[in-house]
Amino acid sequence: MKAKLFILSQILCIISCAVGSIQQIININFNTNLQFTMYFFFYSFQLCMFVIKQNRTDITRKLFIQTFALGLFDCCVNACCAQAYAYVNMANVSILLCLVAPFSMIFGKFILKATYNFKQLAAAFVTIIFAIAFTLLDISEGESKNKLLGDSLAIIAALGYSLDSTISEILSKNVPTQRYISLMAIGGWSLSLILMLSFNVKHFNKTPWQSFILFIPLSILQQCYQFLQIFITQKSSAVTYNLSTLCTNFYSFATALFILNSKMNFVQIIFGLGIVFGVVVFFVGGENGVEGSGIGRVKEEADVGVALTESQLGEK
Repeated sequence: MKAKLFILSQILCIISCAVGSIQQIININFNTNLQFTMYFFFYSFQLCMFVIKQNRTDITRKLFIQTFALGLFDCCVNACCAQAYAYVNMANVSILLCLVAPFSMIFGKFILKATYNFKQLAAAFVTIIFAIAFTLLDISEGESKNKLLGDSLAIIAALGYSLDSTISEILSKNVPTQRYISLMAIGGWSLSLILMLSFNVKHFNKTPWQSFILFIPLSILQQCYQFLQIFITQKSSAVTYNLSTLCTNFYSFATALFILNSKMNFVQIIFGLGIVFGVVVFFVGGENGVEGSGIGRVKEEADVGVALTESQLGEK
């Protein structure tokens, strides 16, 4: 199972890199930043799975409300990430998204009651320090206002993605992947439609048709990413998912520098590699460091309780 999850996580990393590259191309080459329209396409593809009958069965009112709310939140986080590409390059965004790992650790600690060792805590602290240094250096170069906004949006997206995946770990445990994704799509589609009609429609007549064509493969790739994300989270944990996708940052960083010709000075590269190094240390030190989430302990306690009850009944 570990080998299978690793292979799936690498496929997910490549998909994520491709998504970021297409977003960068749309923003730079076609001067288009219709992020709400882009995610309307994405959630529309995702909502198609709700047509399948098995994805509409065994849905409780509580689960529907929870996934609808999470879909709204997911749409907001995706919009923040997409907007970040309009102000800073792909390398900046991919590096700052490394913060998803330590943020997931924090949410795992307080929401899932997971515990971590000293090496993980130190690595998370180093990662955050390097991210702050990278951002301060980045905004000191050129148009600081736009870069500050772009870096801030990327950090907010990292925070949102970590919370999103942590909540998904709780809600999706006993729900089939396709059903869970289709339920989330309802909230995301509703909000993206409202935002698209409010902010993007008026710019359609000035938007190159190539941008709308690129929205289609972009939406399909995002759909594949979402499916793999939930599947990996269900089979492991939110923290494991976020850490296993670390290679995305290597792929994206290399793509931005060598293919998209993004510019960075030597010190920025050092700080960026420092962020990646911190998350790698967190990942390596986490093999035996995460003692388990609250979900796992609750399940174990329940199993023990059932076993004790059965033994007591047997004695009687």
